[in-house]
Amino acid sequence: REVQHSDQERIALQRALALAALGVTGPARLALQAWRHRHLDDDEHEQLLIVEVLIEAFEGEHTGAHGRAAALRSLPRPESPGRERRSRAIRECMGAIVRAFDGRAEQGDLELLLRGPEVLPLLHWVTRYAAAAVCAQRGARDAVATLLEGAPEWPQDSAFALLHRDLTMVIA
Repeated sequence: REVQHSDQERIALQRALALAALGVTGPARLALQAWRHRHLDDDEHEQLLIVEVLIEAFEGEHTGAHGRAAALRSLPRPESPGRERRSRAIRECMGAIVRAFDGRAEQGDLELLLRGPEVLPLLHWVTRYAAAAVCAQRGARDAVATLLEGAPEWPQDSAFALLHRDLTMVIA
């Protein structure tokens, strides 16, 4: 309640990012609607595109997700070397997520996905499920089972509930 108006907008974007990273696309979209699109700083623009990529990838809107991932890659990079490396790694990981859920993983995507939580811990389950999808496409059932170990029971409105069910069927 004590947060200033501009901070509430930033919180709404972060809420949308957290919801999208949990595969809950409907509430993530609602959080974006509550957020006022004003002039974005570079970090906010990056976060917004990450949210949009995740929503579209989870909802099977692969063309849009690929387009947003391309837009994310084309954003200006931070100038400090540490932030630039992190930003590049996040952007590469987002591309790998889209390709994994689209069934078009490329060489090196699995490694990017497995390292995803190191660069953005919020992507932990997104990258694990995307990696599991890549392994399923390659017929690596044991790897799928390992990646799904410890997964929580997802609410039915999370894309992870359906993904988990589908990937579990691959294992069986």
